[in-house]
Amino acid sequence: MMRKAKLTAGEIDDYLKLVAMLPMPGDAAEQLAARLRPWAEADDGKPTYMLNLNRYFAELRPLPGAPEFSATPVEAHGHYHRRLAGKWLRNASYPIFTGTPQGEPLMQAQPGQERWDNVWIVRYPSRRKFLELLTWPGYTEAEHYKSMALEHDLVPLAGDTTIPDFRWLAGGFLLAVFSATGWVRAARRRSSGRLRERRPAMTCSGYLVGSGTAEIERWRRQHESDGQ
Repeated sequence: MMRKAKLTAGEIDDYLKLVAMLPMPGDAAEQLAARLRPWAEADDGKPTYMLNLNRYFAELRPLPGAPEFSATPVEAHGHYHRRLAGKWLRNASYPIFTGTPQGEPLMQAQPGQERWDNVWIVRYPSRRKFLELLTWPGYTEAEHYKSMALEHDLVPLAGDTTIPDFRWLAGGFLLAVFSATGWVRAARRRSSGRLRERRPAMTCSGYLVGSGTAEIERWRRQHESDGQ
């Protein structure tokens, strides 16, 4: 069963010690751990949504300790996600939206050269599950590929209002109908089988007949004709 209890102070300390050791450029890991603390301490046990605003480098940037990887930043980012896919699923976490800009910003609070190449929103069932991902040993290996490929803003969001994709709703409804139909058919077969088992049998003139009304009437007529 998935834990929904709020994070304890001890858990937060343990998680953030590991986060601070992630292989990020400069002191980025220590800064991430410091910014995670108030967010983790405010844990409400509810799902959280991570908004990722990604900006790709023109080419992969070297990173101490990173493996040799000959690819574009976009390919490296895809490699990062493939490494996380299994862990996401095991944690009941998944992207609910990905997208790329269709052009320049139509409005900007502060005009400038700010741009984003890629946007992801990932749902986690709790803040604990997000911290579990960051401190999972496999994440350390995957993080290299992201850090070499891009810089990004990471914004935690509360799911105040979430509207599921209609296709998922329709698929769930059809699956429920299919399951219910199968259950009804199976119940009818079981009921029919029990009725046949309960029906008594009788032997007449060396052969077995059922005790239904039609069978009894045929036996009676045959017996009368034999008597004549």
